[in-house]
Order: sequence, then structure tokens, then C-alpha cells
Amino acid sequence: MAQPLRFVALRFVALEVVPLRVEPAVFVLFDFAFGIIPGGFSFGDYPMPTQQTDTDGIRNQMGEEWNAAANGWTKWEPSLSNFLWPVSQQIIANVRLAPGMCVLDVGTGTGDLALQAAYHATDQGSVLGIDLSSNMLVTARNRAKALGLKQVQFKEAAGDQFAERGAGFDVVLGRFSIMFFPDVVAGLRQLRSLVKADGRVCFAVWDSHTVNPAFAIPLAALRPFVEAPNVDENAPGPLRLAGEGKLLGALEQAEFTDIRVEAIELYQFAASIEAYWVMLSDVSSSFRKQLQGLSEADQDKVKGAVFDAVAEWTVDGVVRVPARALVATAAPGS
Repeated sequence: MAQPLRFVALRFVALEVVPLRVEPAVFVLFDFAFGIIPGGFSFGDYPMPTQQTDTDGIRNQMGEEWNAAANGWTKWEPSLSNFLWPVSQQIIANVRLAPGMCVLDVGTGTGDLALQAAYHATDQGSVLGIDLSSNMLVTARNRAKALGLKQVQFKEAAGDQFAERGAGFDVVLGRFSIMFFPDVVAGLRQLRSLVKADGRVCFAVWDSHTVNPAFAIPLAALRPFVEAPNVDENAPGPLRLAGEGKLLGALEQAEFTDIRVEAIELYQFAASIEAYWVMLSDVSSSFRKQLQGLSEADQDKVKGAVFDAVAEWTVDGVVRVPARALVATAAPGS
């Protein structure tokens, strides 16, 4: 039986690294934190809930969208790693990674979590990072090569279908990936089959938009001017497992045991409100496209709405917009 849901508030802050130039002086977090509703209203370059029902079609569409976003992830690699390090650190700690372990990182992207895991597994162990995006994996491989980490490999594959090595992994990880599975429970069951009996899994998802204001800021600002389509909240997307009980319930249905869910606090940093606006409008191509389709007067209204919203999290001119992730750790059970 799964243990009761326990929220442990773990407060972390992102390291504040401010580049010299103003244009990139803010972190490109919107390419990560926001997404695209295919053919409709968009938040940024993070794939949002898809209306497709064909599972292969969903996977293909996700792969294409992540491939299109890969250049941004490569360019802003340090910023994204900096923003998400609290989640990565908690995942690594929760599974108690040790030298010699065999690790699978699902939805590895540019390899951030896999590379961290490789340091803990050492050259006595091995790490395999899988992802639907071949373009993302190019960067992951380049990073591993630069770091001299020969114990980590990367492969293009769908996490919810991956079946290599049988039950040969000591640890299976997934940072913001399982909510994009066409069928979350089926995908989790497949991952469960890959873990040794005494192994551990750890998955991170975003919590509700009510505690992730960065998701809501551009949507609220554009809503008066752009019609948003109806989206199935259970369809693949970044907020699919948000809110109390959804992540726990999915893991229980997949027959994991000893489940523990923690809330991880983090924040998005910008040197000023203007810099935050530059980050949103200059980096998020889909937001920019929506904005450019408006009249100059309406563009000014959208900008004003964003400024007003961000002001709530501005102290002494510096912006720190809070974010919250949920991290679940579990055992595969019998």
C-alpha cells in the first residue's frame, strides 16, 4: 500500500547569475516553463496539451516540438540548469545514488539530470538518458564529451515504451517528462518493469498554476485579446499531473509502493521587470507571435498587464517569480 501523501516544503533559491548584456540578462525560462497548444493559444516553447488521441501521433508531435525548441535549450543551457537545480538535487538525493549504480533518465532533454547522475554513479556505474528529441540529445552528448563522462550514454527513445535491459536499472528518473506520456499510468507501469526489485524511482512534475504564477502571467495578459481553445486537462501537457493527489494516484495505479511526494520551491530570476519582459517577449517565440498579431495599443496593454503582475514579486527592483514542483519517490513493489 502506498503511504499517505506527505508534502514537505523544501525551500531553495536559484543562483543569481547576471550576464553583462541586457538582452540575455534574464534566464530563458519561458522556453521551459511555457508551452504550445498545437494550432491554438500558446504560452511559449514548452509543448502543451495536445488534442490528438493517436499515441504514436502524440509522440511524433512531441518529438517535433522539442526538436524545434532544442536550439534555445542549447543556447541557454546554464540558465535552465540554474533554475532547475533544486529539483535535480532533490531527485538525486531521494534515490540515494551511489557508485556502481545503473541509472535510466527518462526525457533527459539536453542531459542535465543524467550528467549529474553520472557523477554519483562514477565510472563504476552507468547512466542512460533517453528522449524523443534527437536535437536535444546532440547537446546532451556534447556536454558529456566536454565533461569526459564516458559512463553516460544517450538514445532516442520514448520513455513510456522503453523496454531495453529488462529489469536491470537500480534507479529510474524523470524530471518533467512523465506528464507528456500519452497514457501516464501505462507508461509508469512500463518504467516499473525496468527497475530492480530493490530499486527506486523518482519523478518531478509541475504543481498547479495557482502556485506557479509564471504559467499564468502571459496567459492572463493575452486572454482579453486572444481566444484560447478548450483543452483537456488530462491530455499530455506540463500541468497534467499538477495539484494534490494526481501524481500520487498515477503512481498508485501503476502499482508502485512506498510513495512519497514532496513540494519543491524554486524561483525565476530577472534583474528588473523590464528584463522579465525581455525574457518573455524576446525568448518565447510563440508569445512573441501572439503579441505581434495585436495592434500597438493592445501590445502596450499586454505589456502593462505583465508589468503589473510581475510587480508583486519584485523587491528592490529585482524579480523573483516563485515556482513549485512536485517530486515523487517510490519503490517498484513486488
